[in-house]
Amino acid sequence: MKSFLKSLAGVAFATAALAGAFSAHAQDYPSRPVTIIVPFAAGGGTDIFSRVVAEELGRSTGQRFLVENQPGAAGAIGTKAALAAAPDGYTMVMGVASTMAINPQTLPDANYNPLTDFKAAALVGYTPWLLVASSKLPFDDVQGMIAYGKEKPGELTFASWTATGEMARQILSTRTELEILAVPYDGAVAAMNDLMAGRAALATIDLSSALPFIESGAVKPLALSGKDRSELMPGIPSILEAGVENMDVNSWDVLFVPAATPDEIVNKINELVNNMLKDPEVQKKLATLGADIYIYTPEQTANFVKEQYELWGRTIAETNSTN
Repeated sequence: MKSFLKSLAGVAFATAALAGAFSAHAQDYPSRPVTIIVPFAAGGGTDIFSRVVAEELGRSTGQRFLVENQPGAAGAIGTKAALAAAPDGYTMVMGVASTMAINPQTLPDANYNPLTDFKAAALVGYTPWLLVASSKLPFDDVQGMIAYGKEKPGELTFASWTATGEMARQILSTRTELEILAVPYDGAVAAMNDLMAGRAALATIDLSSALPFIESGAVKPLALSGKDRSELMPGIPSILEAGVENMDVNSWDVLFVPAATPDEIVNKINELVNNMLKDPEVQKKLATLGADIYIYTPEQTANFVKEQYELWGRTIAETNSTN
């Protein structure tokens, strides 16, 4: 019995020592450069957003936050690279709706579960998406698009480079009863180049990526692919106002770490991000990218991701979607 109690005391001491080590480590975090993996090519909305976050976190901590693009497999390659990293908070991945809510439920080779394989550390932005069309096409609104699609079946093509975009195509096709053909791309830049050239007809894209193309007149905004308008572009109707019901396609940016990452580190990341988001200058900068800001705890962020995962699961089941 005495031997057992000694052993038990030893375990308790080791556990307390380990917890103390994690706590001290969290207080010092970050003490070296941090990598934020972006699972898409450079130049897209997630990449732009991540670079703003990296810059601001670097400024506030005095450490470098490095954005590392690892595109491929609709974002699964970069996401799994983060999953394989050491669970110490020094490698994170910027997760979005496509990589963390859609891919795991539609891609057989994804092989990860965002609810059990990762911890959601911080919500850094919620972003409405925009349905846009090539300026070379003869319609300027959703009803014109529908009329064109019915008159010329098979000529509406849809450029997509994320699972969210592909889901938007499937939902739009289902809701409008139009034949809308998928054209896959490796990233937003290549897709938008073809849209400007008229080689693709439609796309959904985040506001920050869409704005330069809209301002140049290269593409036409048709509607926000959700139920509400955006303060950034108040003159553009929601897809619901435009006559398409039950199509709420938005995205978000959440920093994820491997599930084995200590809670103390997750809490520290959350604290750093939320302090950044409370800065009025940062809020202005993110607003120009079309992001709505929410200050969430790790628990609230995890619940948000779970809700989004279940929401997209219902949509996938309705459209029988696989990528």
